[in-house]
Amino acid sequence: MLNANTNANRLVEILKNEGIKGHLSAVKRFFAWRLQYSISDELWFLLNRCRYKYLRKNQGLKSQRVVVNIHGSEMLLDLSDKGICKDLFLYRSREPESTRIFLSELSEGMNVVDVGANIGYYALMEARAVGNHGKVYAVEPEPKNFQLLKKNVELNDYSNRVELFNLAVGDRTGKELFEISDQYNTHKIANARRIGKETDLLGKCIEVPITTLDEFLEGEGKSADFVRMDVEGYEYFVVLGLKKTLEKNHPLKMFIEVHPKLIKSYGGSAEGMLKILADANFSVNYLCLWDPSFRNIVTPFRGKPIPFERVVEYKKPLKDLLENGVTRRIIAGTQTYRIFLEKDVDKHLGGDEK
Repeated sequence: MLNANTNANRLVEILKNEGIKGHLSAVKRFFAWRLQYSISDELWFLLNRCRYKYLRKNQGLKSQRVVVNIHGSEMLLDLSDKGICKDLFLYRSREPESTRIFLSELSEGMNVVDVGANIGYYALMEARAVGNHGKVYAVEPEPKNFQLLKKNVELNDYSNRVELFNLAVGDRTGKELFEISDQYNTHKIANARRIGKETDLLGKCIEVPITTLDEFLEGEGKSADFVRMDVEGYEYFVVLGLKKTLEKNHPLKMFIEVHPKLIKSYGGSAEGMLKILADANFSVNYLCLWDPSFRNIVTPFRGKPIPFERVVEYKKPLKDLLENGVTRRIIAGTQTYRIFLEKDVDKHLGGDEK
């Protein structure tokens, strides 16, 4: 849970950028989110402990690991993790709207680069979708995540269509400090600004190799039809390292989890990243906005993931959205969101909200 000072600073920043209406909306979303996770989600987890014990006994597992079916693939989960593994154990899915859209955007024969593949939630879906004629390049720097990712690929016999890379991606090549979190899905590149202020942060870091996506793709003659990335605020720098690829006249889809506040903490800019993509003729297909509601408190007891997302379908050039004051404030604001983009200059369709 965020500490009080962090929460206060975040709300002050929202107040400055989005006004009193945005401030009140952010407070409402925050408390809806905390209430659902602190009460309903935890209660549901306790109720599911019996199911967990049965699975462990039935599968002969001696640790806190269980195998469950997630969107048609078997996944080995470590229930000592209270992040992504807990969510997948409870609900067999996460980020339901983003997942639904992502599956609809994939097609057989695609080459997909998954940056921040974690333990394989999206990578396994990619492998099923692209089939034997496609390829998934799954990139994950954190060693424990990488080993679990590898086991999950092997568990489903996807090794012929998934290549694994234990490294980080950014805007340069070399070595980088990587911060280990207490949840599997929140590890990230160490922030040099924080290291200077928090003396204990270095003890949570490891050194990992880092490269750019341009170098990664060019080095071994790879190509990409789809790039998915979730890198906890480092996405600005990943896009900086993709400029050569973006300049090519080749169709490309992207699915990015955007963390504007974390990007800023690294010295980057969410708006700057989007301008790079706009200049490369990308259109926005969908936005998935973080929008928790008090109405969804009972959702976990129905065995479904908490629906934190509101989907907006655009099908418009990204450049148009950046020139529109309302949408610009959304996509260059402070809240985390997910964006689906497509480089196809022939597509300039109207859109509506669903």
